[in-house]
Amino acid sequence: MSTQSFYDYTFDAAYMWKDVYTNMPIIDHLWGEAFGEMDLIQSLATLNKPVFIGLGRYDYLVAPVSLWNSVDETYAHVKKVIFEHSGHNPMFEEPRTFDKELRQWILEDN
Repeated sequence: MSTQSFYDYTFDAAYMWKDVYTNMPIIDHLWGEAFGEMDLIQSLATLNKPVFIGLGRYDYLVAPVSLWNSVDETYAHVKKVIFEHSGHNPMFEEPRTFDKELRQWILEDN
């Protein structure tokens, strides 16, 4: 799944998972059932806390970033940042930019 996870599709992430136990029944339940029943964008309407959403432009493990477009105009308490050189892991792939954006959000809005 690396080719769907990282901006650099040749990146070998095997070392990141070395000695990590993966509970597949839980993952199958979360991704196959629980997340499929949630409307994450709609759930933002009920939150009264600031929210930071960091999205990788080239993340092919989840829905396209365009599905989050309505957040910008609808929810003032949400900051959405699209990381242009990332897949599923912007904090790993663009650490400086991610840290800058997250710190700015923490200091300015929260």
